Amino acid sequence: MVIFLDTNILWLAAHPKGGLDAQQLRVRMQARLARGDTIAVSEICDYEARRELLRKNATAQLRRLDALIATNTYVPLDTQTMRRAAQLWANLRNQGRLMASEKNLDGDVILAAQVQPLTDHLVVTKNLKHLGQMCTAIEWHAL
Repeated sequence: MVIFLDTNILWLAAHPKGGLDAQQLRVRMQARLARGDTIAVSEICDYEARRELLRKNATAQLRRLDALIATNTYVPLDTQTMRRAAQLWANLRNQGRLMASEKNLDGDVILAAQVQPLTDHLVVTKNLKHLGQMCTAIEWHAL
């Protein structure tokens, strides 16, 4: 199974301290890796997490984010993904299901478009309300 980490989960996993939640998340990620699953980081989630860490000059968190990416699978964006995301975004809008402001890039839609073609995937998130409508997603506690 390919397990994608949503932006909010990247934040938690990359936090230098992070408290009990971050520790539990890291343990669960290691357990999934031991089972043979793949932990994946989408380029859109890296972008969303990284831009704010750079703005805050959060160097320790940036180092942890880089280490997490280096030791797992990084999934870059491509033209097909962006076209699928545009179609998904338009379909959701036409159905009246607004995920974000129409002027927003809407990283959730891009992430969902990236994982949809995969038969064996899971997105771990704190935002099940949006992502759960577009792809197979779970709250991180269920990992």
